[in-house]
Amino acid sequence: MARKSRRNNNIIEKKQEMMTPEIITGPQLETGVYARLSVEKDNEETIQTQIEMLHQYVEEHGEYHLVDTYVDNGYTGTDFDRPGFIRMMEDVRTGKIQCIIVKDLSRFGRNFIETGYYIETIFPCLNVRLISINDEFDSSREEDRNSIVMPVKNMINEMYAKDASKKKVLAFEMQSKRGDATIARSIYGYTVDKKENQLKVNPETAPIVRVIFRWYQMGRGTGAIVKRLKMLDIMTPHAYKATHELDMVIPDTDRWTGDRVKTILVNQAYIGTTIYGKRKRAKYRNMPEHHTDPKDWVIHENTHESIIARPDFDEVQRIWNRASEKYKESVERGLARQRDIVDSFPQKVKCMECGMTMTYMRYTNFGQSHGIRKGFYYCKEYDGKPGYCRQKVHEDLLKIIVMDQIH
Repeated sequence: MARKSRRNNNIIEKKQEMMTPEIITGPQLETGVYARLSVEKDNEETIQTQIEMLHQYVEEHGEYHLVDTYVDNGYTGTDFDRPGFIRMMEDVRTGKIQCIIVKDLSRFGRNFIETGYYIETIFPCLNVRLISINDEFDSSREEDRNSIVMPVKNMINEMYAKDASKKKVLAFEMQSKRGDATIARSIYGYTVDKKENQLKVNPETAPIVRVIFRWYQMGRGTGAIVKRLKMLDIMTPHAYKATHELDMVIPDTDRWTGDRVKTILVNQAYIGTTIYGKRKRAKYRNMPEHHTDPKDWVIHENTHESIIARPDFDEVQRIWNRASEKYKESVERGLARQRDIVDSFPQKVKCMECGMTMTYMRYTNFGQSHGIRKGFYYCKEYDGKPGYCRQKVHEDLLKIIVMDQIH
C-alpha cells in the first residue's frame, strides 16, 4: 500500500508541474507598442492612457514579449517623419522587434497611401506583424490583409486629418484678421503672458536686442556683431529659450550666426507690430510649410510694448537694404566674370595622392592691362590642415599635357 501511495503522489506532482503557468508552449514574439497623439486631438485622451491600454493588451496575451514602447506626442499622422516612429522602424529593420501593436490604425498613420504601403508591402517583406486593437486587425490573418475594410478605414483617417487641418487653418486665419490669435511662442526679447495673450518685454534679453541695433547703427556688420556676442558669452535665442522656457538640452552646434542677427534686425515685433501669415502650412492641401509673399501678411500695429523706437528701426532697415543691394551687385559682378571661364575637364581631374575629384577654381590676374581670367584645379581637402595632400595643377599646364598626349 505504501509503494502504491508514493507512485500516485509522483504522478500527481508530474501533472501539477505540467499545469504550471510559467511553462510557455511556443516562442514569444518580440513586440513593440506604438502610441501617438496629434496636436489637433482634444484632451479627452492622454498619451499615457493610450500607453497603458497597449501595455495591458500585451500582458493579457502571453504570445507577446514587450521589448520597447515608442511614443510620438504632439505629432500629426499625415506624415511619417516622427522621431518615435523612425526609432521603431530602425528596430524593425535590425530585427529587434517582430510585432507592432497600436490602439487603432489612425494612431499608426493618417496618410492613406503610405499607411497602405507599410501594411501591404513593407511589413510583409520584413516579416513583421501589425496588430490594431480597436480595429480588430491582425496582419497575420489573410482575411484581414485582403479585406476591403482596411483601405476604406485608412482613407477615412486621412480625410479626417485633412478636415481637421482645414478647420484649424481657417480658424487661425480668421483670428489673425481680428488680431486675437493665440501667441504660440515667445520672441527673443519678449516673454508670453498666456493669461492676457500678449508679449511682455523680457528685462533679461531686451537690452541685448537694443545693443544689437545700436551696434548696427554704428556701422558694425553682422559678422562683427557675432564676434562681440560670442566674446561677451551671450546666450543665443535658442539657448535662452531651451534653458529658461522649455527645459531642454542645448545642442553643441548652437551658436550665434549672421542669419540670427539679421532675423533680429528685420523683425518688426521690436516696434510693437504683430505680423501673421509669414509662413503657412496646409495639410489638407498637401502644402508643406513655406514662406509667403509679404503682400499676404496680416499686420497689426501697437499690439505690445516696443523695444526699439520707430526712427531707429527705420534707420536700421535703410542701412540693411543698402548693404543688401551692394552685396547683390558684388555677387552679380563675380558671376559675370566667371561666365567667361568654362571648366574644360568637368569632374574628370583626379588628385594623384588621394584619388578625389579635384575642384576647379577661377581667378583673375589683375597684373595684366585688362585682367586675364585663369583657372586651376586643386584637391578640395586643401584647407591648410595638416595631413592633407595639398595637390594643385594649373589649367593651362593640364591642357598642354592633354594635347601632347592626343598628338
